[in-house]
Amino acid sequence: VQSYNLSLAKADKVSSHLFSLGYFNQDGLMKYTGFERISGRFNNEFKLFNDRLKIGENATLSHAWGTSVTNNAALGGMLYNAYKTVSITPVYDLDGNFGSNPIADISNPLGELYRNKDNKDRTTRLFGNLFAELNILEGLYFKTNFGADYKNLYKRSFKAKYNELNTQQPLSTLSTQNRWNFNWVFTNTLNYLRTFDKHTIGALLGIETNRYQEEYFSASREGFASDDDNFHFLDAGDSGSQKNAGSAFTSKMMSYFGKIDYNFDNRYLFAATFRRDGSSKLGNNKWGNFPAVSVGWRISDEKFMKGLSWIDDLKVRYDYGVTGNQEIGNYNSLATYRAFGWYQYNGNRFHVWGPSKNTNSELRWEKGHNQNVGLDFSLFSHKVNGSFNYFHRKQSDLLGDYSVPVPPNLFSTIYTNVGTLRNTGFELDVTVNAVRTKDFTYSFTLVGATNNNKFVSFSNDIYKGQKYYSTCSMANPNNPGYLQRIEEGERIGNYFTYRYAGVDKKGDWLIYDKKGNVIPVAQGTEEDKSVTGNGLPKFTGSMTHNFTYKNFDLSVALRGAAGFDIFNVHDFYFGLQSMTTNQLTTAYSKNAHITTGKNVITDYFIEPGDYLKIDNVTLGYTMNLNKKYIEKIRLFGTANNLYTFTKFTGVDPSTYEVNGLTPGTFGGGYNYYPSAFQFILGLQVSF
Repeated sequence: VQSYNLSLAKADKVSSHLFSLGYFNQDGLMKYTGFERISGRFNNEFKLFNDRLKIGENATLSHAWGTSVTNNAALGGMLYNAYKTVSITPVYDLDGNFGSNPIADISNPLGELYRNKDNKDRTTRLFGNLFAELNILEGLYFKTNFGADYKNLYKRSFKAKYNELNTQQPLSTLSTQNRWNFNWVFTNTLNYLRTFDKHTIGALLGIETNRYQEEYFSASREGFASDDDNFHFLDAGDSGSQKNAGSAFTSKMMSYFGKIDYNFDNRYLFAATFRRDGSSKLGNNKWGNFPAVSVGWRISDEKFMKGLSWIDDLKVRYDYGVTGNQEIGNYNSLATYRAFGWYQYNGNRFHVWGPSKNTNSELRWEKGHNQNVGLDFSLFSHKVNGSFNYFHRKQSDLLGDYSVPVPPNLFSTIYTNVGTLRNTGFELDVTVNAVRTKDFTYSFTLVGATNNNKFVSFSNDIYKGQKYYSTCSMANPNNPGYLQRIEEGERIGNYFTYRYAGVDKKGDWLIYDKKGNVIPVAQGTEEDKSVTGNGLPKFTGSMTHNFTYKNFDLSVALRGAAGFDIFNVHDFYFGLQSMTTNQLTTAYSKNAHITTGKNVITDYFIEPGDYLKIDNVTLGYTMNLNKKYIEKIRLFGTANNLYTFTKFTGVDPSTYEVNGLTPGTFGGGYNYYPSAFQFILGLQVSF
């Protein structure tokens, strides 16, 4: 990794300016891959009419390029190929060509990387904002802000022809893609803030409009006369093989909002907000109302607390608010059509079009009802600072695909609002300034959270769902089936599997049936499966330790998760002797007794996922020069991803998904991007 940044700043009584340049270069974990970016930033602010008017702008321009690879099995991902390639496959054969896989129809992963090395993704992005703030009267301000973000992505992929033992590409192909999007937000607010004696009153009124537009185009040809770089253009391919595709969409939002703040003597606090948002993505219910209210009491300022000198600040608070979600496809509420091929009639060919989905014009906002009770504190002369919070969140009218009968529906699913999810838990954030002397300081910050959730219901006033749904369908071979189940009244992430009972004399699986009897796995049914673990952590947390000694500084950051299980997918797919692709050493060590058993979903592969990771360690030394042109120089070294303490026997447990509907898995597959140790040596110079 290389990272260089240069910043120039200037400020006086009427203006401030900042200009910065940056360059970033990172080699990929896989050969012939990497990422580079150059960027520039411009910030300016001006004060006019005796500071009554402020105007300014912030702008950032960047251009990034690099060679990346797909990790999608359906797209022939290179990591996917590397996982499945048997270990006896040579990197190169005796003639110096890339070696062939003798068993499976998988191309040489290093050969794929080499042939992909000149395929670049290029992204140009310009984003920023223009703003102005006018002090109309004492305490009354009008602010207008226009923000815009433009991004253009260009991708080209040339796949040269090759011929290996069990796989080949007889024709070279070239595909190009161009995607641009433009997003702008225009916000206008009127803000009032005044203090009268012990009373402080604030009010805010605002209106905001937002528009997002995107367009996409792709084209491809095959049959190029040469693989030389000079032929890497579409018109050099066979015109009869050309394909193209394109799409475009636009979405809009509009919001009205207001807020009232009041506090008495900074002791009794009250705030109320109201938003009314409208989204073009929704159907006949485009508008949603989202109120919120909060109250607080600074107990430490009460007379009865004055004798407790060790309490510097103590405040209790409660808040309730409704939030909304409309992050769905742009035209889910509208009747849309798609092509269904061609039809021959009376000697003429007609392009056939028809409905692409079930239409739901009643789509509405997904809403979250959030309650929080908290305690903020500062103790022992501000040596201990933090907050403690209990939350209760209920998500209703969840947006998603829902199964419906055919007929009367044209398709088996419809996108609708259905389902209710509840989350409860505690959050803790504490900073302790443990030691502070002339030469030495030590402080640490602890952040942690618990989470207990339940899927309350799969039904609403229109759709009546079943009590459970199977999820996390595991990839082939051998059609393993579903790994997890989402059930009403139960926690998300439950594994629903057979219970391992050993192996028979042939080395095949034995399981427990629903009555507790040991049976061969071939006799098992869905009724013999049960909940055998859960992939959602009950606790997640992080801790950062900061030390300084004279001019030296040291920080150590840790993070971890506890109270959850992980399904060891790589042992499941590659740790058995019956698998015909690449095999791990565990197939002949801890799994050696399973000689004929295939990848059947049992709790044998479920392991505790608890881990503690040393995420980052940084050691620095600062030289305070205070010279005419150089103020100070700081040298530092940073090590990332040093070590993970865990009993899990698979890959880095922190790479597994722990959010969403399939926690503790890779979503049904085994593709993942490896985590890597990283060391950074840096220099910071302040002028």
